[in-house]
Amino acid sequence: MDGLTTKEAEQRLSKYGKNVLEQSKKKSPIKLFLGQFKDVMTLILLACTGISAFMKDWVEAIVMIGIVIVNAIMGFVQEFRTERTIEALRSMTAMHAKVSRDGKIKDIKAENIVPDDMIHIKSGDVIPADGYIIESVGLTVDEAMLTGESVAVEKKRYAGENNGSDKVYSGTMVFSGKATVKVTETGMNTKMGKISGMIQQVKEEESSMMTTSIVFDVLLIFKLKFQKY
Repeated sequence: MDGLTTKEAEQRLSKYGKNVLEQSKKKSPIKLFLGQFKDVMTLILLACTGISAFMKDWVEAIVMIGIVIVNAIMGFVQEFRTERTIEALRSMTAMHAKVSRDGKIKDIKAENIVPDDMIHIKSGDVIPADGYIIESVGLTVDEAMLTGESVAVEKKRYAGENNGSDKVYSGTMVFSGKATVKVTETGMNTKMGKISGMIQQVKEEESSMMTTSIVFDVLLIFKLKFQKY
């Protein structure tokens, strides 16, 4: 219950990293849009457009450049929405937290919380990391951002993995009561961190699949075209 020492916390921070949601460097909307044209598949489409223009097949050239632009717009919208979603998740994380260090309760930046820290939460607090409840008094937690449930969930003291153990999760809010929590996951290893990672991965996969499908369609058009000649 005395928590970690400052030295132990520093070692764990070096090992596990800061308790933050990772995000690629933020780009301006213009850079996001122009970045859509760096994809290999998009470059192939542009090359096909150039060939059609060279052969004076203006209708095909216009159609394909239209496809490139529409594809770029769709990719831009996906990336823009993803960045805004991740920013929204980051805004839900706690900024500060009370933690036991060197036998004393200290107020620290939430980004410096590490696994095995003992954190103290109370009504109105945003929970800064995932962990098991060690002690609690009338604790209920609003987990709507994870489960969609509008009713606060009652949380009880940790009683072992196979004995109805209760966990609390980063980004959720304490509705009532108070508790001491032993941190188990921080940063991208938290449930919120995994959601953030999944959002970014889904965006990349969808964008890649969409561009690849369009390129194959265009190449099929070219195959049929040259067969006529």
